[in-house]
Amino acid sequence: MGKYYFIALLVAVFGVVLISTVYSDEFSCGEELPNTTILKLAGAAFFTEVAEAPEERRCGLSLRSHLPKGHTVLFIFEESARHGIWMKDMHFPIDILWLDRDLAVIDYVRNVSPDSYPAVFSPDREAQYVLELNVGTVDRLGITEGTKAFILGGRVSAH
Repeated sequence: MGKYYFIALLVAVFGVVLISTVYSDEFSCGEELPNTTILKLAGAAFFTEVAEAPEERRCGLSLRSHLPKGHTVLFIFEESARHGIWMKDMHFPIDILWLDRDLAVIDYVRNVSPDSYPAVFSPDREAQYVLELNVGTVDRLGITEGTKAFILGGRVSAH
């Protein structure tokens, strides 16, 4: 009886672990972010993934093969600061914008290569948001300091 009880217990534990792994709501690096909105910038509308939780911000675009055309990732921080961005586990170059609490561009870098890791890119002034875009977007749209972004769909705000 003891042998069968042990086997049944082992199967039950394995089943619980398997089910919790398959149905987990936790975010994993390399996945699209679950929260999205529409962001307008320099006359163009972007499908925007929102990275608000610490794990989402840590991962960002890491481990992804690409950022689809017309997509961006918006990092929301609780407080304004000189938030640094690195290219850890990135597989493609991007443009990076830092935005103030009014969603105006305060600083940016273009064509940031995955090969730049472990360098950390930070703005000259404090920012509330960071926006990652496909490489070439800053030049294509003529984005400069002061260019303002607008949220067209969904709620986006710092806590």
